[in-house]
Amino acid sequence: DSELSRFGVRSRRGTKSYFIKVRIDGRQRWVNLGRHGPITASEARAKARQVLADVDRGQDPTRDRERAKTIPLFGDFAEKWLREHVGIKRKPNTYREYKRIVERNLGPALRKVRIDRVERADALSIHASLSHQPYVGNRVIAVLSAIMTFAEKLGHRPPFSNPCRGNGEAEARHFSHVPRK
Repeated sequence: DSELSRFGVRSRRGTKSYFIKVRIDGRQRWVNLGRHGPITASEARAKARQVLADVDRGQDPTRDRERAKTIPLFGDFAEKWLREHVGIKRKPNTYREYKRIVERNLGPALRKVRIDRVERADALSIHASLSHQPYVGNRVIAVLSAIMTFAEKLGHRPPFSNPCRGNGEAEARHFSHVPRK
């Protein structure tokens, strides 16, 4: 682009995309800003200015995208949780019951969802689908909550983001209070 250095447009397979080319930690990176059509050239140029300013301040716009590639799907993570947490810390009958809950109730609904994308609406939907079996529904939500807590501990979800618990903000305030003297 003659107006803004490090900004351009490229055509691949018939679609045009806006990009910026930057050097981050000694590596050249191409940061995609969006496809031509949904955004205009002037919108892409404004976005490029913002992203370039962030890069010049030392931020890495590609970090979130790379981090997202390492976050597992719910199905894979649930297997890991069963193997590395439940299998070691719980009795064999508990392991079998949790595995059955994951396979029957949680897996079909969440197997292909990234663990950081499981939301409160998903938990409520699963719970509502088991309204004819209230005990089972509550056990399923308890297992889902344990899986989400494990994901928080491993850094796959932000702290206090468990979709099976309250609104998160109240929990954050509760756990971050200063004890009385």
